[in-house]
Amino acid sequence: MFEVECDASGVGIGVVLIQEGRPLAYFSEKLNNKEFYTIVSALEHWRHYLVGGQFILHSDHEALKFIQGKQKLNPMHAKWVEYL
Repeated sequence: MFEVECDASGVGIGVVLIQEGRPLAYFSEKLNNKEFYTIVSALEHWRHYLVGGQFILHSDHEALKFIQGKQKLNPMHAKWVEYL
């Protein structure tokens, strides 16, 4: 039987996959993409107002710089880019 142990802080997340009391794998991710998350969340929340029309998005562009500089996106970021 597998166990998944999760922890989150203000700067990142950490997850351990455990089997028979022994750690098998570890996954962590920094949360330096809060700006991008904010953009996606806002667009999803107000989608019913925005879909089918034009709108202006104001941002300090930190979120977009983060994505543009990445050679390989994790699945979550790839989904957000596809959504946008």
